[in-house]
Amino acid sequence: MSKLEALRIFETRLRTLNADYTEATTVGEEDWQKRLYAHQSLMAVIELLESISATRGIDSGFVKLLEALTEIEKGRTVNWLISASGGRPPLPDRVLLLRSRYAGVMEYLMQNDHKREQAARIVARSLSKNTVDTLGARSWRSIAEWRDSLTGHVGPDREGEKHGYEMTLKLLADMTGSPAQRAGSMLQVLARV
Repeated sequence: MSKLEALRIFETRLRTLNADYTEATTVGEEDWQKRLYAHQSLMAVIELLESISATRGIDSGFVKLLEALTEIEKGRTVNWLISASGGRPPLPDRVLLLRSRYAGVMEYLMQNDHKREQAARIVARSLSKNTVDTLGARSWRSIAEWRDSLTGHVGPDREGEKHGYEMTLKLLADMTGSPAQRAGSMLQVLARV
């Protein structure tokens, strides 16, 4: 079979799979439907690679993924698909951004004659119980740790947090009132987020 014929068959198969999936999920998707669609789509890729002689034998990654999907469908765990983060999912971006904003308020207070602990305690006292739970703030030390982790250079995976931290500092600098009033106003705004 030529590469062009194989691609045409592959395209037709994917279009049919997509149409079937779209029709089957008009009322809403269920997980088993997503897994079946992914399984069938991967199978189409594998068949395409096998039909083109130049690519025979290089589909092993797709085959491993297809085998893993089959195991998951049977209720078995596939260890290599489990996150290495100890099973804990990463914190949501919203939580990380809020932490960075509160860290920015702490930094601002420190830049305006508050000691590290004092600044962190002011921020910690402003947090509602719900916010404490959401952000995972165990004590004033948590806020201090958030601030400490954002001072200096951060990796590319934390650029969003660093930006939130820096923007908070910029907003505070542009506000009117005493440093304590500015920090208090920012903490009130953050409490509503």
